[in-house]
Amino acid sequence: MNIFITGISRGLGLELANQYAEGGHTVIGISRSAPRGIDPQITCLIGDVTAPTCETTIRNGIARLHCLDLVINNAGCGSHGSQLDMIDPVELSSQLELHCVGALVVAKATLEKLRNSNSPKIVNVTSRLGSIRKHLRGDFHSSDFSYCYRIAKCAQNMLSVCMQQDKSIECNLFA
Repeated sequence: MNIFITGISRGLGLELANQYAEGGHTVIGISRSAPRGIDPQITCLIGDVTAPTCETTIRNGIARLHCLDLVINNAGCGSHGSQLDMIDPVELSSQLELHCVGALVVAKATLEKLRNSNSPKIVNVTSRLGSIRKHLRGDFHSSDFSYCYRIAKCAQNMLSVCMQQDKSIECNLFA
């Protein structure tokens, strides 16, 4: 299986990349900085999914592959401000750019190679904090979570739903 993963410099992205590589899969990943402790068989691209050059970086990085079977949009980070008067609109824009627009850019950059696979899949690593239903139900009522992060993850959830309904590719959410 050929796999592309974003956010491989640490955490879940690094662990997924290493696990898939150890399982014998071809893994190409992207992160803003060089990962430490990564399997040497993994091809590491240095890039930011929010950068204007990202789509080209990804396409060049996967050019040698005939197909991609799995794309995991894992890149992300938290933010600040759990009350309205603490919200920074610039931070909200950055969070939307990273979690939603970045995932869209990656999907578009990999779509041609995904279409060459017999069972292509995109997995968007999201968060339960992006669920409108859970917030309305009161699941997080006693917790202070960032407006910006929750809004961005909600947008990423809607992107995933739109991609699922597109029927051109299978897209799943992992929260």
